[in-house]
Amino acid sequence: MLIIGSYNRDYHRNKLIIKALSFKFNVREINLLDYRNNILKHFSFLFKLLFNGAHHDYVYLMFPSYQFAFEVLLFKIIFFKKKIIYDAFISIYDTNVQSNKLISKFSLKSLYYYIIDFLSCFLADILIFDTKEHRLFFENKFHINNKKIKIIIPVIVNYKFIDQAKSDQDFKFFDNNSFNILFYGKYTALHGVEYIVKAAKYLEKENLKFILVGSGLTIKKIRKTVKELSLKNIIFVEKMDYKDLIACIKKADLCLGIFGSTEKARRVVPNKVLDYLACGKLVVTGRNTALERCFKDGQDLIYCNMADSQDLAKKIEYICHNYDNIKHIENNAKSKIEDFFSLKKAIEIIKNKF
Repeated sequence: MLIIGSYNRDYHRNKLIIKALSFKFNVREINLLDYRNNILKHFSFLFKLLFNGAHHDYVYLMFPSYQFAFEVLLFKIIFFKKKIIYDAFISIYDTNVQSNKLISKFSLKSLYYYIIDFLSCFLADILIFDTKEHRLFFENKFHINNKKIKIIIPVIVNYKFIDQAKSDQDFKFFDNNSFNILFYGKYTALHGVEYIVKAAKYLEKENLKFILVGSGLTIKKIRKTVKELSLKNIIFVEKMDYKDLIACIKKADLCLGIFGSTEKARRVVPNKVLDYLACGKLVVTGRNTALERCFKDGQDLIYCNMADSQDLAKKIEYICHNYDNIKHIENNAKSKIEDFFSLKKAIEIIKNKF
């Protein structure tokens, strides 16, 4: 199998999928991440795809691979018998047009993004999704042929890495005299950081510290809101490597998932929620069907309504005031992660489906 794209190999999802595929196939990787010149990157991708793809039965287009849709079209015309596997982890159209609303859905750029997503799905013989809901979105939005093979490989948790991360690091932003609440992720519509900030306002009289780790599109707006609300219970940490992040999770009293109002927020199982649960932490996150299929409210984690800062505040307040009585649920989800989101499960799926 040829794995090709311009991807971050250190991103743990990519790393674990490659590892899982290696149990079934003899894998050859070609990564163009270091190509800074965009035109050179596209020419190089096409040349390497044509030269190397000819010698492999399967070509796996690693996320984010939609950017090379037209090169893949040319490859498929020449080598029409080769099996193309498309990692449909995100839709560029959904991300920029529907979720983050960066461009109008009536613009030419919107049409271009739609064509890129549609073409990527059309050219693929096998499509990889992370949830059933995500698969249904792609099927309906981009009119995917029912004859195509669709495989759901859930988010994979690297338990070995998580277990090795030390929890005795000294993070200066933690307050030993407060209840420390951690969020990590991008500042985008999916994550709904604005609802966390509004919940923090409701709870400003409680002895709480909200530690927000990450950056992204709306961080300036969020910082401005925090300043306008004169909130003293929020700490921003813009950068942290994954190893330190896991250690940080282990020190937190409570961890926060996603709360966005977008359709995408209702069909994903967030990496962060699995990281929290694998670390044995109490978690509050917005309710969606993808999560509810695996984790029960009050038994594995705590759900609140999506895009509802008041309900989020109520759940946080309840946990803080009843912490000793509900702390026992912290480790309940670990066995479910092993059943549904482990490397072992991914290897099993790949061996059975390919």
